[in-house]
Amino acid sequence: MRNYQKINIIALVIFSISCASNNRENLKEIRDNKSLKDDSKIIFLNYKIYKKLDNKVTVDFVKKTSVNGKMRNMDLKFKPNNNDLICFQLDKNSTPLDSLIIPNPFLQTIEYVDESGLFAKKQNQIDTADVTIRMQLNGQTKYILIKEPNKVDLLSKIEL
Repeated sequence: MRNYQKINIIALVIFSISCASNNRENLKEIRDNKSLKDDSKIIFLNYKIYKKLDNKVTVDFVKKTSVNGKMRNMDLKFKPNNNDLICFQLDKNSTPLDSLIIPNPFLQTIEYVDESGLFAKKQNQIDTADVTIRMQLNGQTKYILIKEPNKVDLLSKIEL
């Protein structure tokens, strides 16, 4: 019986050592892969958007910030409405690389608790909006462009 106990203990020690060495190799592999992906950037763009009396939209660029990181994959593809805006990433030849739909910035939704204690929503039309755009920055992006859908005129074009 004692021989079986010794064999079990030896097998347990060998198993523990092999697991520990595999963990070190896996951690090294994770660190190596992480360093390869560190060049991914997320860009934050701040704009002030105005709607004039004639319904003409004006976009003023305020500031940009880029940080290392990778956004979660969000494949939400839908068509823009007439009052939405579209933000494009363009390469040096002005070829679109990526796009993002900015929902109507002039429609403000307010959620509140009414007198009966229930949640309620109220929508207001506003003339000025502060908008922050967050998107994964393509490595070939040279310009960021904002325009209204189905219109030719550009509202904003910045060079990175």
